[in-house]
Amino acid sequence: ALPTAIASGKGPDVAVIHNDWIGTLAARQVLVPIDDVVAALKLTENDFIPAVWKAGIYDGKRYSVPLDVHCLGDYYNTGHLEKIGLTEAPADKAGYEQALAELKKAGVANPFWMPNKWPAHLMFMSLLWQHGGELYSEDGTKALWGSDQGVQALTWMVEQIDHGYSPAKVAIDTQYAAFKNDKVSLTWDGIWQINDLKTNAPSLTWGLASLPAIGGSAAVWSASHNFVLTAQAARDANKVQAAKVFVDHMSRQSTEWAKAGMIPARNSARQAPEVAGLPQVKLAADLSAFHFLPALPGVGDVQSKALELAVAKAVLKQSAPADALKEGVASADKLLADNKRKYGR
Repeated sequence: ALPTAIASGKGPDVAVIHNDWIGTLAARQVLVPIDDVVAALKLTENDFIPAVWKAGIYDGKRYSVPLDVHCLGDYYNTGHLEKIGLTEAPADKAGYEQALAELKKAGVANPFWMPNKWPAHLMFMSLLWQHGGELYSEDGTKALWGSDQGVQALTWMVEQIDHGYSPAKVAIDTQYAAFKNDKVSLTWDGIWQINDLKTNAPSLTWGLASLPAIGGSAAVWSASHNFVLTAQAARDANKVQAAKVFVDHMSRQSTEWAKAGMIPARNSARQAPEVAGLPQVKLAADLSAFHFLPALPGVGDVQSKALELAVAKAVLKQSAPADALKEGVASADKLLADNKRKYGR
């Protein structure tokens, strides 16, 4: 594990981690602040997608330089949509629901499968934010996803099964497999699936759009790979200097990383001609839509042990959405209190 390797002096000087680990590893003093590194490189929020730049701040200090943004997208089967006179996925709730109804009438038995596990929780968070809800309180002591906005988000997910657009009890990733096999008209999944579709479903005709604004405003779960400086490197000024050069070089060269299906976080890389035409880049047309988990120490455990279980219970019809969320929030609040004691925050 990274913390053990760093403590023993056998870990990396520079690492790449997901943004939701920044708070946890910073609190454990595995990472060191890099405000001075960023200042030396003359990097500011103006060089990056604003939301992902802000996601690298913990306890008032900067701990990361973002490499990319990866988010959910709405994959659509162009052949299926042509049957109902559409060339792309609808962008609002009314249009989306009308399209699903027409697809079912056109012979697509279940046009939009609803998973109960991955990426169900990512869908829920996107819908929560679209309805104007928030995940956690600013001080990180309370889970807020059991709000009315959360209930609306989860209810919509369950309704897709009630309307017959999705079969019940969809197992993890089977909705994506069904899309690849031409059985599903629309599916929400990560942009990291782009290359898989190109390679392993060459005969499938498909497109990619931003998630529809089911809740009335654009919002999508997003994450990011980030460069961080470890406590091990901080002990050697030469390593810190080398890290500055390395991080700056890799950030500028993130055009290559974009070919893996990612959206470059750095504006100059995203605007490069060889990147601008990639299918995922159009999802960055509205930068305000990107939403990230807060940099709370231990937030990953809260997500997996509370939020994800609540979403699964509702989608599996084991509990009503409001009841599942109420129970989940109670568990989340206990975990948040434990984390506050554990990480001293």
